Amino acid sequence: MTTNQETSQYFYDLFELGLEEYDCYENIQETIHNLKNFFENPTSCVCRVLKKQKDIRTCFEKIGFKKFFQRHFQIINLTNKELDLFLKAQLLAMEIENKNFKESSEKIPQRINYQFCFNSTYSLCKPIFLMLYNISDHKFENIVKHLHNEGISERIHGNTGRAPIYKTKVNIDENLKFIVRNFLNQYSLIHGLPSPMRHRNDSGAFIYLPTDKRFISVYKEFKEFYLENILKVESENDLKEEKIISYNSFRRLWNELMPNLKFQPLASDLCDNCVQFKSKLQLAKRNIDEYNNVEAEFNEHKKIANLERDHYNNNIELSKNDLSIAHICYDWAQNVTIPYSPQQAGPLYFLSGYAVHLFGVCKTEGGINKQLNFLIGEDELPQGTSKGANTTLNLVYQALQIFAKNGKKKLHITCDNCSGQNKNNLSLWFWTWIIMLGWYEEITVNFMIPGHTKFM
Repeated sequence: MTTNQETSQYFYDLFELGLEEYDCYENIQETIHNLKNFFENPTSCVCRVLKKQKDIRTCFEKIGFKKFFQRHFQIINLTNKELDLFLKAQLLAMEIENKNFKESSEKIPQRINYQFCFNSTYSLCKPIFLMLYNISDHKFENIVKHLHNEGISERIHGNTGRAPIYKTKVNIDENLKFIVRNFLNQYSLIHGLPSPMRHRNDSGAFIYLPTDKRFISVYKEFKEFYLENILKVESENDLKEEKIISYNSFRRLWNELMPNLKFQPLASDLCDNCVQFKSKLQLAKRNIDEYNNVEAEFNEHKKIANLERDHYNNNIELSKNDLSIAHICYDWAQNVTIPYSPQQAGPLYFLSGYAVHLFGVCKTEGGINKQLNFLIGEDELPQGTSKGANTTLNLVYQALQIFAKNGKKKLHITCDNCSGQNKNNLSLWFWTWIIMLGWYEEITVNFMIPGHTKFM
């Protein structure tokens, strides 16, 4: 995950969450990401600490992500005036009367308590209630204070009616909008990939930028373009030099002028064991004893995977600092078809493209990584063997001859757990044969944990 300025790095499947009708909204991924981060924090909901009962589900888990998100998304799209009035109405309904309070001549102010709730069925703790309304504790207290002093009347800010002073504000006129629109249009023609409009709620032809692009990186390129082409021309014509718009203004204009220009989401691998453990944890939250047992097994699985990952990183560091040690990692990638596009049009799915096998061998040495990639046509592999041990070892042997046979004493190897490719008698014989040839004095083969085999 990334910072708020780089929200395009994360991607959530709206169909899986049951929120496909929100696909047309610009900030949908950012809103989902913020909610998930909030509720994954165990300190967000205090119900588990306060209630001390067998049912350890949080407020969020009892309500469900879809219900909570829909209410939250409706609220955050309210104006400040609408939000104030709506929240005041909710507070009046949730107010708890103190029956033990007795009025006196001194008129001591009574402390107001509230029974926060999502609806008549689900109660909420205060942190979750504030997250639902997307307000801070400070703003909440100000609204409560105004409610009991002024009633349900509109809150008016003290600076209302005063002209704001911006010493560095850039005037966003039609000319500047034209410049930004023209830049984004040209940028999309150079770097963009058109959408095949296969998504159900596509209202227009989206253009997707590559995954290595970000809002902030495009903004930096815009600044360079503006300095070299706009301000330079204005200075030559003796015009008054203008300041460059800020990042936030640039991003706001982007959403306004070209909402169909988006970033292509990243893809990632999933561990089957991790997915199963997460599902078991959700089901076991009604019973704390069962939950603790599943959590212990899950932590043990993650511990083993992390140890393997640390060992892999240590081998990389050793190869960088010790010139007598070589380290390679190799694996088969997913097959691709030619021609290939990550935004494949629907009708092309039913056509048989030419499949290409990808195999890569990477060497880490002296702080510099070198990788050799093999592209093999679907009709070029030996019939009946495909990606077996014989094919894999022949490609590794070729890679060792090219860039890993440099008089090293030790060779560390990292590969996945596939028994047909790496964990068999032929593979063990092959590495023994390499030592017999005198290429290395010692060879160590290390297998990654299944589901956690991505080399990073």
